[in-house]
Amino acid sequence: MASHHLTARHVSSTSVLERYLTELSARLRGPRGTRTRVLAEIHDGLNEAIDAHLADGRPPDAAASAAIAEFGDPATVARSFAAELATASARRTIATFIATGPLVGIWWLLLLHPAPWRSGVLAALIAIPALPLIALAIATAAGTFATTGRLMRWLPETPPPAR
Repeated sequence: MASHHLTARHVSSTSVLERYLTELSARLRGPRGTRTRVLAEIHDGLNEAIDAHLADGRPPDAAASAAIAEFGDPATVARSFAAELATASARRTIATFIATGPLVGIWWLLLLHPAPWRSGVLAALIAIPALPLIALAIATAAGTFATTGRLMRWLPETPPPAR
């Protein structure tokens, strides 16, 4: 089995597999880290498929071609990862807004209405009714951020309804 693995790694450097991964990489849209993980996952899966075809006695080039055919054309594979990459991109945007939005908003409010801030928080809330909306937007963004990423595993799962 180890000899097949080495052969599959050798095959992974052939032009057929490299062209496939290059074309797939060009079709993936999203954050670089997520794209890199997706490509690594696909590369590993292709190597496993190549290993299986080599174990069946196929020559290296035929094994690579068969593995690629099993995975599908790059456009189809890229579409299958589109939702995951879009979520990662949205999370990144939300994180940026959470980090910068309140600060920018507060500075704008200070520039537009400097007097209420000198009188206290209650005066600011009365003079600038958008402040509670800003707090609500921050809470909503933080909740969305928490429920679309790694923190999701800490939330309890809801069982399907009984029939």
